[in-house]
Amino acid sequence: MPQPDQIQRAFDKAREYVVSGHLPMVSVSIANREGVTARKAFDGDGNEDASLQNRSFALASITKAIVSVAVARLYEQGVIDYDAPIGGVYPELGYTDERRAITLANVFTHTPGLPTPFNPATEEINYSSEASWTCSATETCCSSRARK
Repeated sequence: MPQPDQIQRAFDKAREYVVSGHLPMVSVSIANREGVTARKAFDGDGNEDASLQNRSFALASITKAIVSVAVARLYEQGVIDYDAPIGGVYPELGYTDERRAITLANVFTHTPGLPTPFNPATEEINYSSEASWTCSATETCCSSRARK
């Protein structure tokens, strides 16, 4: 568990990033197994703003790094299996047999069954590198507007 002075340094550093113009605002939460132990948020001027603490922020690609570390730790602890179908952990994903078969290994290697030029199976569906691939909740596979 971080010490109070370490937590304060983290808050000070986050505020510094806002004041210096590197971030438009920031919300920092520190948590352990019991939950959030400390949190602060700073507005665009670097002032503490509690209303930002419960706000949702788009994290974009940073979530990949966060989730991959969390999954790796769960794998090390034997809680999850990279080769097990992800539908067992995330049932909302598995609304078709194809999607239920996707594994964490597929997700982390960017091969969740979607066509790619590196997958020989894509030849069977006339894959084109110029294709514009789209998926929807009603499709069992991706389709292309540009075929060979």
